[in-house]
Amino acid sequence: MFNKYMAVGIRINDFDKAFDFYTNVLGLSVKTIDKENKFAEVKLGELVIALLTKETLEGMCGFNNFSSDDKPSNIFAVEVDDVKIATKELKGKGVEFIQDPKTTPWGQKVAYFRDIEGYIWELSEKFEE
Repeated sequence: MFNKYMAVGIRINDFDKAFDFYTNVLGLSVKTIDKENKFAEVKLGELVIALLTKETLEGMCGFNNFSSDDKPSNIFAVEVDDVKIATKELKGKGVEFIQDPKTTPWGQKVAYFRDIEGYIWELSEKFEE
């Protein structure tokens, strides 16, 4: 079902400061930057780290679904061939989704669910910026 691991997403509070830290202080390379939506992906080798602000998370799966004192605050993003088919298959296995398939404001087709430990997983169709 899963084609490949895409990224790990981490919640950040200040987009500009976090972007500066990860790129200029840590020296990670930039994969994607969207200043308007306060979203960026940085790379450490093959590892992609998505920097997610509250605003970005609202557009993805809802900030309160993602982060609180009693919920883990990271996202495992995986690519699937078809988000709707993968969602249907997982729902058939009892997985409860916090966001059914949708298209984000930047055009990515996604859906989100929590695993049994409370971590959020993003299903995404192949997406090119």
